[in-house]
Amino acid sequence: MTQNHTLTGTYLWDQKFAQAIDKVTSTEFHLSEDTLIELAGHEVAKTIVEHELTDAPIIVLCGSGKNGADSLVAARWLCELGLEVHVYLVKEEGKALHPATQSKLHTFEAFGYEAKIFTKSALKTFQRAEPIIIDGIYGVGFDASKGSFSTSLAWAALSEAALIPGRTVVAVDLPSGLAADQLTECVIPLKADLTLTFGEKKPALALAPARDKAGEVVVLNVGFPKKAESIAESITRPLLMLPHPDELIEQDPWDELPKSAHKYDRGHILIIGGSPGKTGAPLMSGMAALRAGAGWVTIAMPKSALESLKGDVPREIVFEDLFNGEELDLLKLEKFLAERKVKAIVIGPGMSSSPFNKDLMTILPHVLSKGGGIVVDAGATHNFISYVPSESLIPSRWVLLPHPGEWVKMGAETAALPDSKEHLIKYQKLAENLGITLLYKGATPLCFTGLEGLPILVADEGDNSLGKAGSGDLLAGLVAAHLALRDDGAWSSMRALTQLAWSAKLAAKGVGKHGVMARDILAKLSRVKDLLDEGHN
Repeated sequence: MTQNHTLTGTYLWDQKFAQAIDKVTSTEFHLSEDTLIELAGHEVAKTIVEHELTDAPIIVLCGSGKNGADSLVAARWLCELGLEVHVYLVKEEGKALHPATQSKLHTFEAFGYEAKIFTKSALKTFQRAEPIIIDGIYGVGFDASKGSFSTSLAWAALSEAALIPGRTVVAVDLPSGLAADQLTECVIPLKADLTLTFGEKKPALALAPARDKAGEVVVLNVGFPKKAESIAESITRPLLMLPHPDELIEQDPWDELPKSAHKYDRGHILIIGGSPGKTGAPLMSGMAALRAGAGWVTIAMPKSALESLKGDVPREIVFEDLFNGEELDLLKLEKFLAERKVKAIVIGPGMSSSPFNKDLMTILPHVLSKGGGIVVDAGATHNFISYVPSESLIPSRWVLLPHPGEWVKMGAETAALPDSKEHLIKYQKLAENLGITLLYKGATPLCFTGLEGLPILVADEGDNSLGKAGSGDLLAGLVAAHLALRDDGAWSSMRALTQLAWSAKLAAKGVGKHGVMARDILAKLSRVKDLLDEGHN
């Protein structure tokens, strides 16, 4: 096995980190707040023009905070281009503007342009205009805990804008009311079609369900120095990271094999799974491993599952009898693992209950001492935590793949989903204590690496075409195939997720996004580098 790989990425800027970057840029690099606001506003205006959002009236809703300052600068640039721009200041009566916003308002007016104070029903005149609406009320500084948003003038303005038919909404940094660190479902009055965020994506712009409020997300470079990021990391390190998908796909471990490589070099994968009527799951896992590059796949099923096996069974798959009826025969298993040079095992696809017991857990770590990896999926994840030995496992070699329903069944320690910062920290520590890589198969997959000091990894390349039966089975086979060649559960998980997501996009070109099935994805698994050639990102 090899470990000559890299896993690099970009942090998701939570609120504290974004504010730290802002402060460090001003104090250490002497880029003033005014300069940064000018850069940000200019980039917003430029991007709106580049997206050809200039053929309708433009409504700019400016808040009283610094996001309003950015939006006033953008409005000024758009006015200078001769576009029809209507600016409204959305501020509560008696509340002062932030000094930076007040300054940009003076500049806007000095250029000869007018900014009106928003009053209720002010936007009714645009009902038939199909306008471009720039939402610049709240940004990264929004604090959802204050609890007054739903009764505010900002809520009224955004709700009024939401009633305009044919509108196109552009959010500045974040859709107003969406907190940068939001992980759970939330209600905001005005969803964005396009969000122009500064510096890097925020957690709420990458993680479902919050990201569904943001539309397309474009990251704008507004002048933050790279060194400022390093300094900010020493102050407050972000919890989440997006690995670079292009780099993951470029690092194909099968490309590194010598020309003389044989099937054992490519990896022998054993898949233990299936139950009556659910024999397709282990077959899909096996075929995914072969499509990824594995050299040999063997499937072991309980007797009742094997007897219900129907349909076109792939001839490339080998079957082995490792069960006594419905129970896994541990002597047969241990002998097979030793004699057939198995490099990775998948346990669970198509199983509604777990085959794990303490005896099985004494065999598997011994096998892993000779190199190899184990993927625990589907029913095999149930109560898995109770079987982990006290000395813990090895996170580079153990990967658990629970979906939300399976997550809460792994043990009492995972009774809640990873949907808050506190839970994210808790489950990263749990993965470290157990010695496993924990891959949460939510709408936005999260990888808890089990390694101290590493961030939680986020996979946001997929879309809802993957929300169909069979996608998880493909993923299990892909992770195992990668584990067979590389001793790294986190890297194997993230490359497998990216390969799956990109294959679904390739499949959608032929059958349409909502027509994609697992078999379509399977057929494209070996073609993902085609998207690199097309400039995927």
